[in-house]
Amino acid sequence: MKLILVLLLSFSFLNAKNIESIKMSCIQQSAYPNKTLAEQKKILIEQAKQESLEELYGAVIFSSTDILDGKLQRDSIQSRAIGAVRVKGNPKFKNGENLGEICASVTSYITPEDVKKYSPKEIKLKHFCFADPTVAVSQIKPLAKRKAYIEAISHYKPSLKNLTMDEAEALVHGFTIYNDNFDFSSAAYCFDATATILPYELEFQEKRAPKYKESTLEYHRGLVANFYALTDTDFERPLATEVLTTLNLTYHSFPLSKNIQHNVPYMIKIDGFVKVSNPIFANLKLFADVYSVKFSIDDKKILDKRHRKGGVELPAGYSKISLLIKSANRYDTRIISDALEHLYYKK
Repeated sequence: MKLILVLLLSFSFLNAKNIESIKMSCIQQSAYPNKTLAEQKKILIEQAKQESLEELYGAVIFSSTDILDGKLQRDSIQSRAIGAVRVKGNPKFKNGENLGEICASVTSYITPEDVKKYSPKEIKLKHFCFADPTVAVSQIKPLAKRKAYIEAISHYKPSLKNLTMDEAEALVHGFTIYNDNFDFSSAAYCFDATATILPYELEFQEKRAPKYKESTLEYHRGLVANFYALTDTDFERPLATEVLTTLNLTYHSFPLSKNIQHNVPYMIKIDGFVKVSNPIFANLKLFADVYSVKFSIDDKKILDKRHRKGGVELPAGYSKISLLIKSANRYDTRIISDALEHLYYKK
């Protein structure tokens, strides 16, 4: 991810002065035939505020679009930033130079706190460590990095400690690891890091984050994958167990051990829950390169190798999910759906 840090030398937070911009905005009244004069005046004011953004914020909201690799669009940043723009005094309206044209002179302003909110901020992590004996060694480092995203965000805003790794990754726009060390004896990966966030995004995320009840404490992030021999048709004797954080399992290798051998097919039963805050209809799509696969929600089969697209109504709360795969060496399965972001299992 690319980040262009902007030094706001022209904005001094010490003197706590507002930043102002005066813009002249004009419209042709004929372009808004169904609007009253009062409504046309509001359009002029909003147009002037929009035109003042770059002058008010400097390069902050525009350079920050360079760090997002398409995840957050320029228009999205502008639409949020303009909400902080205020109007000083009363705008001055007059007829424009062209026939049927009206104009407004608008003084817009923002506070130093507004600039701070929309400026990239670095968060330092010191000696962050991650270890999980149920995770394959090859997955320790990438999983540690994603766990560190949550840690960094919760350092800045503790109320967001329950973010999923996908949610946290979307909010981190720069991440540098240094002083890292992998301890093979304990399979612990430790490092220092610097994460870059946009404070206004975290404020927005905080407002839309679901309020978790005490009952959710028995749930843990992720899904549990149990491996069984093909002869164990009743799934009674698991050979190995792994906690997965996603249903995007393309190229995800099996955790090899004395019980899980290379080039030997196994049945893998992945169980857990998906949580949604409000009832939704979930559209699902399956990609799989395995011997067999079946995906169920609340014990109802939704997808398999013959039926790779489907949908289901999800009620608010937790719904049971199950993915049954027959494969060797890798999961090689991917299920796509915006509804499957919040995954949990019960211990």
